[in-house]
Amino acid sequence: MDTIYERNKIWYVDYRVDGKRIRKEIGPSKKVAELALKDIEVKLAKSEIGIVERKKKIHDYIENFTKFLEVNKKPKTVQRYLEVISHFRSFLSSYPNITLLSQIQSKIIEEYKQQRINYVKPNTVNFELGVLRYLFNVAIRNNYLSKNPVTEVEKMKWKRKQPKFSTKQEIKLILDNCGKRLYPIFLTFLYTGMRKDELRNLEWSDIDFENRLIRIQVKDFWEPKNGISRNIPMNDELYNVLKKIDRKSTWVFETAGGNQVRHLRRDLIRVCDKLGIKDENLHTFRHTFASHLVMAGDDLPTVQELLGHKDIKTTMIYAHLAPEHLKHAVKKLEF
Repeated sequence: MDTIYERNKIWYVDYRVDGKRIRKEIGPSKKVAELALKDIEVKLAKSEIGIVERKKKIHDYIENFTKFLEVNKKPKTVQRYLEVISHFRSFLSSYPNITLLSQIQSKIIEEYKQQRINYVKPNTVNFELGVLRYLFNVAIRNNYLSKNPVTEVEKMKWKRKQPKFSTKQEIKLILDNCGKRLYPIFLTFLYTGMRKDELRNLEWSDIDFENRLIRIQVKDFWEPKNGISRNIPMNDELYNVLKKIDRKSTWVFETAGGNQVRHLRRDLIRVCDKLGIKDENLHTFRHTFASHLVMAGDDLPTVQELLGHKDIKTTMIYAHLAPEHLKHAVKKLEF
């Protein structure tokens, strides 16, 4: 039984963790000893004492964590997380005395952050800190740690760039010069705001010509980002273009061999280089779709739904493009 006792006018707490008896000197105050015991009992109830006594080795835990990721995350996410963990393990090789998970303190994480900023951008450092935070949170859930060393480390400050989008003149140039094979692909990007993987995995069964909708939906072999399904309406131009495509396989856009379309980034760069258009990529098409919607007066929640953003904060990067629309909204207000 956990208790306190006095010896030579000094109070002690006496408790057990995993069957092991622990006695700790508190001081001359009985009141303080009582409070200390209560605090210990609370921590014991939360499994926060004795956790670091389990001596979980970093190498062993990372092996377990990798298996956890493979079961609970998408393959691409697993790959990105393991790349971060590889960087972190390489960093830890400079600390041969640190072999246990419990030995990693916030100071070590801060040093890792300061080292990584020499090689990658601030937002990448922040992403890596997020991965490490997740790694240690899972360790806490498994009772290997009592505290996450990443929580006390501040994120890097960085100014997010405004998304680049194409002008209507640039769009016309690209569509007029991309060729017969790429035209329907680029047009679909521009009129739907799809992500690259969403377009690559688009099947004819996803297109509802009757209701003029393209359905981005979860499939047995693939799912959209964040698992969010959505419907994107087709305008007349896109509807007519897609209607004319020969259906040779299940894929809407395919290679000559009937496989999923690929090398689109390379194709776009080739076209833009000839036209003298710089800094264009497939994700620029998505920004172009969203930016022109906002400038045309569509509200941000609508754009969020069309893009499939989980959080409206992500969509807010386009808010600066709608000053006139915001002014018009305020003018409607009456009391």
